[in-house]
Amino acid sequence: MNQLNNSIGSSPNMFGEKLYQKRARAAFPLLIECVSPDRTLITYGQLAEKLNRLPLHLGTVLPVRLGNALGSISTTLYELEQYWGEDIPRLTNIVVTQNYKPGRWICEQITGAPNVSPTDEELKKYVFDPIFDYPKWDAVRNTVPTEEDLKYYRQELFIPTVNYPGYRAARKTNEDWRETTGLSHPQT
Repeated sequence: MNQLNNSIGSSPNMFGEKLYQKRARAAFPLLIECVSPDRTLITYGQLAEKLNRLPLHLGTVLPVRLGNALGSISTTLYELEQYWGEDIPRLTNIVVTQNYKPGRWICEQITGAPNVSPTDEELKKYVFDPIFDYPKWDAVRNTVPTEEDLKYYRQELFIPTVNYPGYRAARKTNEDWRETTGLSHPQT
C-alpha cells in the first residue's frame, strides 16, 4: 500500500445543532493544536478529558462516544477539500487508542488484512507524517468555524445550517459573514 484511502463515512458535517456536531466544532481546534506545531498524537481519553474542561455545555464527553464527532470533522474537511480542490489529510487520524494505534479501519487499510497491525514505520509513513507535514493547518483552522466562533457569531450574525461552505445566513449573506470575520480561502 502506498497511500491511505481518504474516503469518509456517512457523518454529516460539523454545522448542525446536534450534540456530536457541537463536540466536533469544539474538538477541531484541539486537534489542530496537536498537529501544528506540536506534532503530537492524542488518545480518545485525552481528547474527551480536554472537551470536558471546556465551558461550552457539551455534556459529559466519553471517549467511546467521540466517533460521530470525529466523523463530522472528517466530513467537513472532505467538503473543504472539494471546495479548495486540493487534498487535506484526515486530521482525525491523530486520535488514537490507549496503545497509540489508530482504529481498526485505518490499520486494515494499511495492511490490507483484518486484524493485522501495521508496523510503526508504516503508521508513520502512511498515516501520521502526511498529517503532520501538511503546511496549511493554520489556513484550515482560519476557514472552518469552531464552536467558540459560532457561539459568538450565532448571537449577531447568523444561524448555521448543514450546507458547507455557505453556512446559509439567516440575517446576512455568507459574503458579509466572511467580510466581518475575515475568513476565506487561504489563497485569496
